[in-house]
Amino acid sequence: MRTRIFLVIALIATIGFSSCQKELSDVQKLAALRNVSMSFDSLGFKLNLPDGALSGQSFSELLEGDYEKYSNLANYGLDFVTYMKADNRKESAKDAAFHGMILNTIFGEFDDSPLQIISPAFDVGKDEIKEVVATGNINLLTHKYVGKYIFERFAGSEDLSAKLSPILNYKIGDTEGGINLPQIQRNIRTSASENAKNFLTGLLESDILND
Repeated sequence: MRTRIFLVIALIATIGFSSCQKELSDVQKLAALRNVSMSFDSLGFKLNLPDGALSGQSFSELLEGDYEKYSNLANYGLDFVTYMKADNRKESAKDAAFHGMILNTIFGEFDDSPLQIISPAFDVGKDEIKEVVATGNINLLTHKYVGKYIFERFAGSEDLSAKLSPILNYKIGDTEGGINLPQIQRNIRTSASENAKNFLTGLLESDILND
């Protein structure tokens, strides 16, 4: 009987010790993820305009020729591609795996409506620097004021103010979460062809974006 009781106690102790070991392991994994830092490399844009927008005609001429197409805000948009660098070279670095990254991005002073630029899952090996690409898009029907601000900067060849707040998503065992990293603020250069600038200027001077 005593032997049986001893075996039960030993089994419970073993289970408890294994559980502690697993918990410690998960804590160590999370600490390793927190060792990874992110830095900004570049942010690229693609202007999405209605077909024929860059034909050389003025915006008013195009609007008069096809009002339905050129007045529809859903036909105006932007694709974003953000290049970041994940740095895993701290002294206590270990291989790190993330379930993706969210860049909550504020353009101009529109703090109340951050855009989400998202990357898929990625790994960063110990002592490695890795490029991470995040993408997103908007159109002027859903993000009129942010889109208008960006179009104004492209039309005037002015720098674009951007604030990016990275969140690194992870899953360790049954636990999911996100690691909030410090905000990154940058002024982004804009460039567009003369046709694009003329079109955007005409769009901005019209009443389409003031409705």
